[in-house]
Amino acid sequence: MGWNAGLRPEGKLYAPSEHLVLKKDLASGAWCYTNSRDPSDRGTIATYLARRDRLSPDACLERIIACVDFRRTDDLEALRYRGYARGQPAPLGPSVAAYLKAAEHEHRATKALERVGVLRGSLDEWRFGGMKTEAEVARALREPQRDLWSSPHRPTDRTVVITERPTDAMSFEQVRGNQTACYLATGGRLDGQRKDRIRAVLAGLPPGMSVVLAFGRDEQGRRLAEEVKALAPRMTIERAAPAFGARWNDQVQLERRHQRSLERVGRSRA
Repeated sequence: MGWNAGLRPEGKLYAPSEHLVLKKDLASGAWCYTNSRDPSDRGTIATYLARRDRLSPDACLERIIACVDFRRTDDLEALRYRGYARGQPAPLGPSVAAYLKAAEHEHRATKALERVGVLRGSLDEWRFGGMKTEAEVARALREPQRDLWSSPHRPTDRTVVITERPTDAMSFEQVRGNQTACYLATGGRLDGQRKDRIRAVLAGLPPGMSVVLAFGRDEQGRRLAEEVKALAPRMTIERAAPAFGARWNDQVQLERRHQRSLERVGRSRA
């Protein structure tokens, strides 16, 4: 959401052409802004008031209270805000409601990703999709139902990584990736159709493209790796099993739990 900042009588701190991009922080419940022309200018409404009007923290609080307390008539800025709120453009209300609904879905999806060790900050959304809803996360956790799952390919990609599930691909990228690999997920069983598809993919790779089999380090993972290698016996293929846990997603979950344990210990000692 964007809002055009206006002129202040005290000085032009925010030019009319600048936009403040607003985002609801669902964890704290606060609306936050980022100045589109200066990304370092960001924060809460209190930060904005302090910078724009040079208000103290106590004065910021009084201004915010005056904006929502209709009995207050002593603050001109609050009166102007309430007047704008009453006469806001008709499409704005539904737009805000739609944004908040989408933000809540994304917040829940982020929590679902975190529960399986995938961090939003590490997620290549162009590659794996935005994961904006819990349904999208749930599909990524499952094995491909009928055909292979594949990620988009960048011209700069140098590796094809083959895993069992999309979340294993996300986890591998989180641990070892540098945005130069595209991914396939095969599921736990390779039928004739899937083998034909994999064989065609391997045969059609451009020169210099390497292949990594990032299946689990359990019996199923070893079987899948041998079956794929048999589809291209003359090709050099790297085997990359996780260091611990059955699959790559198990590894990032264990790493995340270990990190949280260390954080709890650190807080208890503070």
